[in-house]
Amino acid sequence: GTGHYWILLYHSLNKQGFDVMVMNPFDVKQYRTIHKRGTKTDHTDASLIAKLMTEKDSYLMNDQHIDFRLRSLARAYFGLQTDIARCKNRIHRVCDILFPEFLPMFGKNKYGKPRITKTAIALLKKYPTPQKLFGEREQDIITFVQKTSRGRKDENFAIALMQRAEYSFGMNEETEGYEFELEHYIEQLEFLENKRKQFEILSLIL
Repeated sequence: GTGHYWILLYHSLNKQGFDVMVMNPFDVKQYRTIHKRGTKTDHTDASLIAKLMTEKDSYLMNDQHIDFRLRSLARAYFGLQTDIARCKNRIHRVCDILFPEFLPMFGKNKYGKPRITKTAIALLKKYPTPQKLFGEREQDIITFVQKTSRGRKDENFAIALMQRAEYSFGMNEETEGYEFELEHYIEQLEFLENKRKQFEILSLIL
């Protein structure tokens, strides 16, 4: 495997008019397992690859059909998805310390973990601890919840949230460091999700 180094070689050879082919090292290894016995050397590898290239049902792929824009975009997109998942896990961790009763109120995702919705993020940005949430006027919380959820969360949800804040088992002192962490992770999550939207738009254009 040559990692990413083959890309520049491909472009250079292609510009010079060569018919460039790409093969997956794993496929070559599988082919060797079936067709070759004995010691593995550079010479035997070269012979095996040459034989593989001549077969109609080979594992080769003509690289003329590779769209490098989509290839790099897909790689970056999946990396972004991983970063988003990690960021959400960090938010989960801090919430479990500051306000463990909070996120379960927003239901579970397909993996069985509490969902981090836009409404949850809006509330955490304004009220990162149960003390700050419970310290607000009830009507202000109701109005804020209804506005940020666009009516999907009602007055009963807001009241139940305040009740959980009042009797929360979360950490209630020396929380400044955790609040800073939470603020940082939320900013990071919003940045990453905005980038994901840009990727999705770009993929439609390409």
